[in-house]
Amino acid sequence: MLQKILGLDIGSYSIKAALFETTFRSYELTDLFESAPFAADELAPEDRPVVITEAILRLLQDHSIAAPTVVTAISGMGVSTRILTLPLPARQVSRVLPFELEPFLPFDLDEIIVDHHLISSSPTESVCLAAAVKKATLAEHVALVKNANLDPAFVGLDSLMLYNLSQMTLSRDPGTYAIVDIGHQKTSVCVVSNGNIQYVRTIFTAGKSITDTIREELDLTLEQAVEVKHNHGILELENQPLKSPDLRRLSAAIRTVVDPLIREVLQTFHAYRAQVSKGNPSPQAVERIYLCGGGSLLRNLSEYMNAITNVPVNRLRFFPEDHEVSRKLGKKEPVLAQAVALGLRAAARGAAAKHVASLNFRKNEFAFARDFTGLKEKAVFFSKWITAIFVLALLHVGLRYENLSRQNSRVEAAVLRTFREIAPDVQNPPNNSTAALKILEERIQKFREKQEILTAGLNEMTALRILREISAMLPPDLPIDAQELTINRNTVTIRANTDSLASVDGIIASLQQHSKFKKIERGDTRESADGKKTFQITMSVGDEEPTPKDRRRP
Repeated sequence: MLQKILGLDIGSYSIKAALFETTFRSYELTDLFESAPFAADELAPEDRPVVITEAILRLLQDHSIAAPTVVTAISGMGVSTRILTLPLPARQVSRVLPFELEPFLPFDLDEIIVDHHLISSSPTESVCLAAAVKKATLAEHVALVKNANLDPAFVGLDSLMLYNLSQMTLSRDPGTYAIVDIGHQKTSVCVVSNGNIQYVRTIFTAGKSITDTIREELDLTLEQAVEVKHNHGILELENQPLKSPDLRRLSAAIRTVVDPLIREVLQTFHAYRAQVSKGNPSPQAVERIYLCGGGSLLRNLSEYMNAITNVPVNRLRFFPEDHEVSRKLGKKEPVLAQAVALGLRAAARGAAAKHVASLNFRKNEFAFARDFTGLKEKAVFFSKWITAIFVLALLHVGLRYENLSRQNSRVEAAVLRTFREIAPDVQNPPNNSTAALKILEERIQKFREKQEILTAGLNEMTALRILREISAMLPPDLPIDAQELTINRNTVTIRANTDSLASVDGIIASLQQHSKFKKIERGDTRESADGKKTFQITMSVGDEEPTPKDRRRP
């Protein structure tokens, strides 16, 4: 299900907005918007909130924008920041942060809101960018947005929020680069190294300073100065001198602001390297500069800045040139970079969501109270799907059960039919296969017991068969007169008469040739009154050893 997220950049010149559509796993920047200029810095303090609120409402209405999640940011001009290295693990930073910042702030702790963005951490040390804003400033900002019927889920720091752009436009840029957002009243600088934010700074020089300088140097009205800056603003390059004296004069006026601004940007880079060098003896220098904001639209600014800094400079772009939004915005696309950065705070998904600016001033008494108005519709939507899936699963189980039940009935009928064929004499036939199986097992056991009794434990070697086998094994030339044959389980005892001891040995040798006759032993041998030899032979049938009690003495 698509969710819409709005990054709302409340500037001092105009309102900018970036609209994202997100799913569970992905996001897409769908459109960018900008309101008409209102120059809020020229308004009286009591008129400013009304004008800005009207501009936001008009922007939302003109473009039919509706988004349940809104992200905004407070200007760095009203926020104090500091890079802190604390000998603590990350989970303990928030507990001590207000007390660590207290010596650097001219306010009491109960007057400010403090939050931080973690730069790096280990079990024994954490480096973070800490920020503090006065509660009054935060309350004024939140009220300004709420007056436009919006409630921001996140309120961050604008210079820090530029870091979020590293997850979109700059996601594949290795090394160290700086994002320089030249706005109307201030310039925000964000330094990113190897995918991690390292330093932010707000410079109090920007587009308004250029407008004021043009107004003074060329003796123009404010409206004329704005028109000249937007339509004719240019910087003269050393290898491309301007032919028009008016343009050279305009370039010279702009340079009186741009040159100090570039020096401040370079000073920011030096501060970054000095700060990072505390933990890294050889921090990477800034290798690329990306310009955005309204001031970045000055012609030749990228080339001019490159010539001074010896660092490649480019303007930020978010869409291909042939994209519908690019055609609509034209060269003004970089102006909306801050709005895009804000939207990415809530829109980023997957691994990218772990690499966005985590600082959020909406905490404590300013904590965001999420509006659950649309939750009911979402719950109904998902419950319908869950119910449908449950019903389908239930039908599947029911059909499967019915099929198995029919199969079981057929098997039961076949078992009972076979039982009646096997045991037709049962007076009370069973009504299920379990009872039939039990009756058959009982009968089989009885048959086994009868077989044991009838075969004396010899199974197929019955007494009659033993006699036949003995007769077959004895040679016909050996005279033998059997007097008694006794079978006790597998022990066979033979009493007989023969003519000599040699004949007794021959009889035993003949019986030993049979595979089933084992342990053949000759017992008591005597001579009868008529001169014949009376003898006894004991042997076992099969593999079972005869026990002593099975052997009968003569």
